[in-house]
Amino acid sequence: MMTTSDVLNCQSSITSRVVKQAPDSSSILLKSTLGNIPNWSADHIREKQLCDPDLIVIIQFLEQSPELLPWKAVSDGSSTVKTLWRMMDRLRISQGLLCR
Repeated sequence: MMTTSDVLNCQSSITSRVVKQAPDSSSILLKSTLGNIPNWSADHIREKQLCDPDLIVIIQFLEQSPELLPWKAVSDGSSTVKTLWRMMDRLRISQGLLCR
């Protein structure tokens, strides 16, 4: 079983990661399947997102290009990367975080 400590140390992948942009686009809503994790700063979350081998693929692409990542670039990737690719029109980098 994955613990909060595993996530904090990047020793295990997070099975569900959600960082959502608020409807007014001025704030970020944080949700986690691990429960309420208080006092996570945007910098801390970004650090953890960059540790995730699935998220880093999408983050790096979004930071480099506004165009859709070609399927060929993700077709050999994990099911998570493929799912994120299908959501590319809803993903963005906001305040340094990958958000949906």
